Amino acid sequence: MIQVTVSPDLAEKIRAAKEPVQVVDETGDVLGSFQFEAVMSAEEFRRQIVKTKSPFTREETEARRHQTGGHTTAEVMEHLRKLS
Repeated sequence: MIQVTVSPDLAEKIRAAKEPVQVVDETGDVLGSFQFEAVMSAEEFRRQIVKTKSPFTREETEARRHQTGGHTTAEVMEHLRKLS
């Protein structure tokens, strides 16, 4: 991958964008686009998780935690391959 260093002014414009940025040269030819990828801090992630309500009751979750049997991922994948 080639890395291109931009001026501090351009970097700030890209960081401030609230939508994808199309990068063009001085003649208007499109060079590409830039999509800012927001990364949550661990604390922000925890706050989002706390706001999320599980579709299962605590009892249902606890019951599933203690279930035995079932199939391994490898067994499920093998079954799915056979269906094709």
